Amino acid sequence: MSMTPNSTSQNQSNEHEVDFSKSELALSLTFSLLAAMKYEDGDQQSAETYIVHADEAASTVFQFLSNPKLYVRLTDKVLWELIVEAERVKQRLEVIRRNGTNRTVV
Repeated sequence: MSMTPNSTSQNQSNEHEVDFSKSELALSLTFSLLAAMKYEDGDQQSAETYIVHADEAASTVFQFLSNPKLYVRLTDKVLWELIVEAERVKQRLEVIRRNGTNRTVV
């Protein structure tokens, strides 16, 4: 099966969407780490600002993952990886909001 210009373009578009989503998740994780550090330093205002940014980045990915017209073009493996990573980000943010740190309280 040969690749047509349209299928090649579509594959590249799908790759860009996946790369963008992964970048947004990485950005959200970075912001969550900064929030935890700010909480530990006692700078609650900065921590809360970083949490807002982390939420915004994660929300972008959740919007993408909730739109069948967008995610239907992804392979099951890629879709699963994005969902697992997005859930990890969500859980990390919940822990930080609850504890003011990245560490779980035992």
